[in-house]
Amino acid sequence: MPAPSRSDSLRDPGSAPSISARLFSRVITQTSLNRASWSTQAQPTPWEDAVWSRVKPPMLIDVEAGRKTEIDHMSGHIVTHARARGIAVPVHGAILTLVREMESGRHRPGEGAVKELKRLASIERGAAPARAAACAVALVYPDSYFIGMSSMGFQLVYGALNALSGVRCERAFLMPRGESLTVECRRPLSDFDVVAFSLSCEQDYGNAVEIIRRAGIPPFSASRDERFPLLLGGGVCVTLNPEPLADLFDLFVLGEAEEVLSPLFERLAVEARRGGRARLLRALAEVPGVYVPRLFTPRTDPGGRLAA
Repeated sequence: MPAPSRSDSLRDPGSAPSISARLFSRVITQTSLNRASWSTQAQPTPWEDAVWSRVKPPMLIDVEAGRKTEIDHMSGHIVTHARARGIAVPVHGAILTLVREMESGRHRPGEGAVKELKRLASIERGAAPARAAACAVALVYPDSYFIGMSSMGFQLVYGALNALSGVRCERAFLMPRGESLTVECRRPLSDFDVVAFSLSCEQDYGNAVEIIRRAGIPPFSASRDERFPLLLGGGVCVTLNPEPLADLFDLFVLGEAEEVLSPLFERLAVEARRGGRARLLRALAEVPGVYVPRLFTPRTDPGGRLAA
């Protein structure tokens, strides 16, 4: 019997010892989704409503319970010491201001995604200005704005992408409900040429799937063609082991992103004009540090563990 393909193992999670299948079978079955419905189902399911009613950041739980959060010991500590040394930390300052307003009741979380994104953009300092570019990239952190903007790696990649010629990068984060839009221009992810995810822990995986689905983008890479953005994954988790997400992402950046981004987007600029998703991915796979899962068939041992 021939070895099952990536898509076969995901279509029937019990049919093959697939790492991806084991990780995502619960997500797929509990949301009653299949390959055909992933890209079309837009309304929150009862399961999603139940999940979002329980899964909340600890600080939001504190705010809703009327308790003081630990923000003074986190971003507050950074702001205090940075100011004493004459160092600007605008992101932590913005986070500190927002959370303190939530604590005082002057700001209520979740009141209109677009309005909230405009508010965040208005108090930020250091965000890249909107500009015309040949390649538009949405850099996504699959958690809240506050958690994502506390990541130095995420900020470094954002700066590195906007420093590239012909590239414009905007940021997006997980929204409690509805589609994720970018902070800078409130654009949907489907409008971009590349949607790049920063994945720092396994708990981000389910959020990444949810963001992709809500954007109306087919999560399975085999179902996407030139009509949809390239999905790129990076971060410490996928560098250690990209296989759990191999069925979903078109390509991964393994290792330090700063060393890979420039040659990757230079090659992308050249090859994108030639057309054809398969041809483009083969060309991008030649860039050192880039892994394209569909060009690689994993092997498992008799016990179902990944062998190579």
